[in-house]
Amino acid sequence: MHTQKVEKELPLALRTLSTELAINMPFEQSLESLSEGHGELSKDFQKITQRINAGYTVRESLLAWTQDTPSKQVKRVALQLISNYENKEDPLALRKLSEELLSQQKTKMREYTSQLAVYSLLFIAVSAIFPALFQAYVIIGSSFMSQTVTPEQALLIPIIGFPLADIAILAIIKKRKPL
Repeated sequence: MHTQKVEKELPLALRTLSTELAINMPFEQSLESLSEGHGELSKDFQKITQRINAGYTVRESLLAWTQDTPSKQVKRVALQLISNYENKEDPLALRKLSEELLSQQKTKMREYTSQLAVYSLLFIAVSAIFPALFQAYVIIGSSFMSQTVTPEQALLIPIIGFPLADIAILAIIKKRKPL
């Protein structure tokens, strides 16, 4: 959960960092400025700046971050930050990385939206259509096809069965939701 929250905040934080570096703010000070206003990511940058203030190098502090937060995106960002710091690179690379990460997030949201449409239709079917069909089946089956559905079954299936199916669908939707 922590990793997902950090990944969510990375694009905006990188954009902020690249802007600060573009106006020639010192690198360490720019890292420290990310310690506020970026949710879970701010906590990570507080740790990074604490390590730097304790005498660790920027490289060591950022690599320790990749150990604390196992994520390909975090590792990629940390390596880009190390490269920018050590080679005094143009902050434009950070901005491009920020845009790429933001594009990945947009793609995940579009994918989730597509899945949500399917789950919504399934939810509607389980909530309204299937119970109506079940009731029609109970009435017709008992009248014309000699099907026996006990009154308890006719009552419990719509009261317990279909709502449980709805809850299961809602749980699946919540589980697949990107942060």
